[in-house]
Amino acid sequence: MIQLFDETLLTPNAWMKGARTPCHLFNPAITRFRNQLLLIYRVVTPDGRRRLAMCCLTDDLHVVPESVTPFSDFLHEGSDWHADGRFCTFGDRLFVHYNDGGLRGRQGVNQIYLVEVDPVRLIPQGRPRPLLLAGQRRPVEKNWMLFEHNGELWAIYSIAPHVVLQVTLGDDGPVLCHPAYQHEWDVQAYTRRYGELRGGAPPVRVGDQYVSFFHSSFVAHPWRHRFLRLLRQAPTNTIHYVGGVYGFAAEPPFAPLWLHPSPLLMPPLLPRRRQQLNPIVEYSAYPCGAIWQDQQWLVTLGARNEYCCLAQVPQAAIQPQPVLTRHDEPRENTP
Repeated sequence: MIQLFDETLLTPNAWMKGARTPCHLFNPAITRFRNQLLLIYRVVTPDGRRRLAMCCLTDDLHVVPESVTPFSDFLHEGSDWHADGRFCTFGDRLFVHYNDGGLRGRQGVNQIYLVEVDPVRLIPQGRPRPLLLAGQRRPVEKNWMLFEHNGELWAIYSIAPHVVLQVTLGDDGPVLCHPAYQHEWDVQAYTRRYGELRGGAPPVRVGDQYVSFFHSSFVAHPWRHRFLRLLRQAPTNTIHYVGGVYGFAAEPPFAPLWLHPSPLLMPPLLPRRRQQLNPIVEYSAYPCGAIWQDQQWLVTLGARNEYCCLAQVPQAAIQPQPVLTRHDEPRENTP
C-alpha cells in the first residue's frame, strides 16, 4: 500500500513566492524522535536549487502544515546543494546527514555532511560537518547509513561487501570515520537482475538484528537502451530504481544475516506532472527512511523524482533468505 504526501502542504511558502512552476519534492526520510514523527525531504525549486525541508507528521501520518520549515535556508555552511537527507539519532540528540551532489568544482568528488537538528524548531543547530573516511574512497558517494549502537556511532559504508565504519563524532570539525569490519557475502542472485545494492534507509534495530531498506537500479529496456547508445543518443526512460531489504547482526562485527530475494518496493505507476529531472529514469522507488510500528514497516521513498511516498510493508511480506559470509579485517584503504 502506497500513500502519497500532499506536495502543496510540504512546500515551504518562502520557496514558492513569485514562482511560476511548482517544485519537485521527493526522497523523504522518516524518524520518530521524542515520540514525534518527523519528515525531511528533498526539494528542487524552480530555480534549480537542491534544498531540504522538514516537517512533523501526525500519528496517522498526515503533514502538520504549520510545522513545515525551509531547512536549507538555515544551512549557512556545508555547500549550497543539499540532497537526500537522512536522520540519525545519537543519545538524546537528533542529526541529519545529506550529500552535496559532487561533480561541481571539486574534481568530481562529492561530500556528505552531518548536522545536528533542533527538534523543536526543526532547523539546523550548529555547523554542518563533513564525514571523512580514513583511507581511500570512491569519488562520488551518497549513501552512507549512520546508526547508533550501545552508545557508539557507526555507519554502513557499503552493503556488499558489508563494510562498517566506526564514527568519531567529537565536538567540532570533520567527523572521522574508520573502517572497522568487513564481510564478503554472495548477493549475485539479486544483483544480476536488479543491480548493485546501495544504501537507502538507515538501519533500524528490531530484537537481535538491524534491518535496512536499500535501493538498486537496472536497465529495464535493454534493447532500447543499447540501440540509443549505438546511435550516440542519450537513453531516455530506460532505468528503473527499486527497493530491497536485508538484515545484519545487532552486535559487532555486524555480519549480514539475510537478504529478501527480490525487491519489496517497486516503482509505483504515477503520472508525470512536470519536466523530468533525470530523463534516463522511467520509474523509481528510492527508500530514505523507515520505522518499525505495529508489526509492520513504514518506509518513506521518493518516486519519479517528484513524489514523496510512504509504503506499508507487513513483516509477513519479508522472506529472509539466510546468507553465508566471510569476515575480513578492514584495511585503511577499504573501498
